[in-house]
Parts: sequence; structure tokens; C-alpha cells
Amino acid sequence: MLRGGSYNNQAENVRCAYRNNNNPNNRNTNNGFRVVASTFFTGQCVPARTARWLWLPGRGEKWPSLFLAAPVSKPAGRITTVGRPGFTPWRPTCAAYPIGKCFATENTQNTEKVSLLIVPALMYTDICSWENLRLAYQRAAKGKRGHPNVAAFEYRLEEHLITLQAELTAKTYQPGAYRSFYIHEPKRRLISAAPFRDRVVHHALCNLIEPIFERTFIAHSYANRIDKGTHRALDRVQHLARRHRYVLQCDVRQFFPSIDHAILRAILARKVPDDGTLALVDQILDSGAHVLRDEYDMVYFPGDDLFAVYRPRGLPIGNLTSQFWANCYLNPFDHFVTRDLRCPGYVRYVDDALFFADDKATLWAWLAAVQERLAMLRLTIHPGTHPKPVSEGIPFLGFIVAPQHRRLKRRKGVYYQQKLRRLIIAYHAGQIPRTKVDTSVRGWINHVRYANTVGLRKAVFRACTL
Repeated sequence: MLRGGSYNNQAENVRCAYRNNNNPNNRNTNNGFRVVASTFFTGQCVPARTARWLWLPGRGEKWPSLFLAAPVSKPAGRITTVGRPGFTPWRPTCAAYPIGKCFATENTQNTEKVSLLIVPALMYTDICSWENLRLAYQRAAKGKRGHPNVAAFEYRLEEHLITLQAELTAKTYQPGAYRSFYIHEPKRRLISAAPFRDRVVHHALCNLIEPIFERTFIAHSYANRIDKGTHRALDRVQHLARRHRYVLQCDVRQFFPSIDHAILRAILARKVPDDGTLALVDQILDSGAHVLRDEYDMVYFPGDDLFAVYRPRGLPIGNLTSQFWANCYLNPFDHFVTRDLRCPGYVRYVDDALFFADDKATLWAWLAAVQERLAMLRLTIHPGTHPKPVSEGIPFLGFIVAPQHRRLKRRKGVYYQQKLRRLIIAYHAGQIPRTKVDTSVRGWINHVRYANTVGLRKAVFRACTL
């Protein structure tokens, strides 16, 4: 329970009007934690026995529902939703308010804010809820409903979701086996696809934990995030290339096979203090522990013994959880760069990080600090990394980015030209419809139009005609 706090705990003092000097012995009538109208809350209450896991939500954060306790001294208080007039009477301490609402408090006598007890969710119950599993299915099936495994799941959708919900609730759920295959563009990678029912569970988990971590990510981490992505990362890199003379490009060596489970689990546990949710995280981690074992070249770090080779590591490339957890894993490193190194120009996309500065000496110093910090995460960067002028062009995400122009990498253009020729041959043979060719062409044009590629597009389509 939150107690104490002075009468002048205004919203502008600290986030969510909470004072760090609150003490259990400070029992004034304006106790502690108050809701302010500019903060969004949704989430469930945890029992008093887990109250040590209290944490403060940030602006814009959404929890599934909210538990409020009315002040004993002001039983006539009411709760009203911001932006939607209308009052809801006070409920008992363990009453849950509707999902997705934003709450402010006011007294019936005046508009003065009153004290509330707010506690976050027992997340595992929300993960197993029907609404969350239904949403998880919709997100997992988006754009894939024509695939046989997705269609089979959808054919008996309610039955499959009920079974999955029962297994999760009883904690008898077991992940299935991965289906692995190699791709060779842009380089040889082992892709591991989980069964569709497991992908539904991955989405159900990320629906709940992703908002918690998203608010802690820095603005210039662009991979696998809403309103970010490849093209915004390219825009940011070109903007920094126009402002700085030199760039240091660091690519983490064997990133996904190198992710250490113990370190990742500790990072997740700091923000997810729910045993059931962490048990599900452990199941997903264990299911992919050895998928990339043959793709990893052992690296020993200071303090390792011979048994370090048996440390669980690796996230299957292809899981939604792997993409999200990769951001969580490097989030401490991102904050180290922005806070400790105070790098004014920093961009990261998965394992590719760029540092901008106006002199090489600064970048060399940062390189040594980066290698030391990544070693704490049991990661290394490719040898031969060094600063270079931005005028030479920066190879990034399939493009060459210069201060005044962008070009598509040559091998990317050659690869798509070969792919388009194969599609045209298959179309003339009657193996695929014309719509599949049109979809491929439109998708490629929409991607490469963010660079200076007018001449390239004309040359490709002039050589490949239906």
C-alpha cells in the first residue's frame, strides 16, 4: 500500500504525482499516490501480498483494467472517464473498472483530486483471457489466412482457442517443435517457424508485456516497433549524415544465436514481476534453446569456465517474441550509449548500430567503450570495425546512404530482377496468377521508392516484361 506524501504532490512535481520521500509513518489525509488526468491507466490489481511489485506507469501507458480503493474519509468520491462525461460511483477495493478507459478523480463537493491505491496486474490471468487470445489469433493470422496450418486452426477456431485457454490456465501448455529452413538472401540464415498455435501464444504474451517495455525504449531504436521501421531509420541516418562528418557502424556478430537466456530472463523479470508470466517466458525460451546451437561459434568472456559452453543461448529467428526480446536485450545498451557516452547521433536497427560524430578520435573512444559494454551482454562485434567519412556512403538496410542521396545496393537490384524473371516464367506456364506478379512488383516499388531509384526501376521493368 502507498502511504504518505505531502499535500502539494502536484502532477508537475514527478510522474504520476508520486513523491519518493513517502514513508509508512507519514499518515496525513492526502496519502501518497494520486491519479492525474493526463495519465492513462488500464491494468488489474495484484493482491496485497505482492504489493512490493508496485511500479509507476508512464504517460500513454495502457493496462487492461484498473482497481481503485475509495478513501475512507471521502466515501462520496466518484470516478469519471476523461473525454467521456459521466460518473461511476466508488466501488469496493477489489472492483475492476472497464477496459481501455482513462480515469481521473474528483470529489462531489469540488474538483479537488483525491487519493487512490493503484496496483498493476496479475498479468498471467489477462494473458489467458478469451479476449486476449482472440486478439492474438487475429494478429497471428493477419496476411496468412490462406496458409494451410492457419486455415486448419481457423476451421475450428473456438475449439482450438478454448483448448489453448484451458492449457494456459492449468499451466499444462507445452510448445511444439520448430520447423527450420535456410534462406540465402541477404545471407545464409537459419529460420525456425513455430507451430501456429504457439504463434498465437506468442502474440498473447506480447500483447501484455510489450506496452510495458515499449515506454522504456529510446526513440532511435527502429526495428519491430510501431511507427518506426526501415524507412524511418533510413531518414534518420541520412539526417545525421548531413550533420556529422564521420560514422562508426557496429554490427553484432551472430546476434540471435548469441543472446544469453539468463541475461535476457533477468532483464524481463525487472519489468514483469508475475510468476505465471515468467514461467511462460521460460517455456518459450527453453523451446528454442538449441535451435541455433550449430550456428553459434563459442566465445569465452572474462570469468568464464569450461562449462560456459553449456549456457542456454539463442532465439529462433522468425518468432515474434524473438524480435521483441531482441529489443529488450539491447535496451540497456541503448541507454548506455545515450546516457553514458552521450552520443548525439545514434541509430540502431536490430543488431546494426550507427554512431555519428565530427572527429574520429571520439568514435575510436566510443568503440572501445561499446565493446566493453557489449561484453557484459556476452556479445561481440565484427572485427575490423572502424570510423569512416559519411561522404563514402553508409551501407544500411539494403541501401547506400549518403548525405545528399540514397542508392539501392547493387545485389538487391540483381536479386529482385532474377526473382521477377522467375515469377514471369511461372505466370506464362500457368503456375501462378497475374495478381501474384502485380503484388510483388508493387511491393518492391513501394520499398525502393524511398531511394533515388527511378532509373533502376525503368531498367528492371524494361528487361522483364509480361
